[in-house]
Amino acid sequence: MPDRTPWWLLLLRLAMVAALILAFAQPVLNPARPWARGGGPVLVLMDGGWASAPDWEARRGRALEILEQADRAGRPAIFRVIADKAPAEDALTPRPAADWRGAAEAAQPRPWAPGRAAFIPLIESFADTPAAEGLEVIWLHDGLAHTANDGLAETLADLAPLTMIGPERLALALRPPKLSDGRLLATAIRAGNVGERPVSAVAMGAGPEGGERRLATAEATFEDGDRQANLAFDLPLELRNKVQRVALTIGGS
Repeated sequence: MPDRTPWWLLLLRLAMVAALILAFAQPVLNPARPWARGGGPVLVLMDGGWASAPDWEARRGRALEILEQADRAGRPAIFRVIADKAPAEDALTPRPAADWRGAAEAAQPRPWAPGRAAFIPLIESFADTPAAEGLEVIWLHDGLAHTANDGLAETLADLAPLTMIGPERLALALRPPKLSDGRLLATAIRAGNVGERPVSAVAMGAGPEGGERRLATAEATFEDGDRQANLAFDLPLELRNKVQRVALTIGGS
């Protein structure tokens, strides 16, 4: 046995210890996001309406990531879901970014469209306060124009530097089904018309024990340039009369 540890083995052990220290410290080197720098507050907005539901977990994860980066930078933050009505007394109040984590984790999409126009007065009131100095805004929008020219994007851009983050894939919707030539037909629609995209839906009806069961499945494809795709359910008369609702499937969205 040697009297002392070889220098190369000692150096290797020191390098491993240094790597472990850096890993546990979770350093942020050269952050690429603007909200990871600066000193003013960060306003994180999510639409939070029905169109945000399909990829909600990804959206919420992105919001949590932004809040964490703001917290690392020592910047206060505001987190707000536009579809939720903000209490008048709370308005837009910057707090330590870490304080918003619980609200972001508990946030859920609502079955209605976000009231963007109704949110504008809240933004305008906040713009006149000292807390708005050095503000940056990150808006995780759903990619849809729910009403024509609601003006929220322009209001936010006039207030502070604005970063808009859209969905990777736009939400789908389903028009009410109808009967035609003995078949149940439904039309799926999408906001964008770029790229080919599969879609599927299920016809649900009453089960033998009173619960709900799947009666039939239909599949179609949005062709590049198309905003709608037609789905046809081939059902015998007995099952067709039991259909209670038609819904898009997760796999086809």
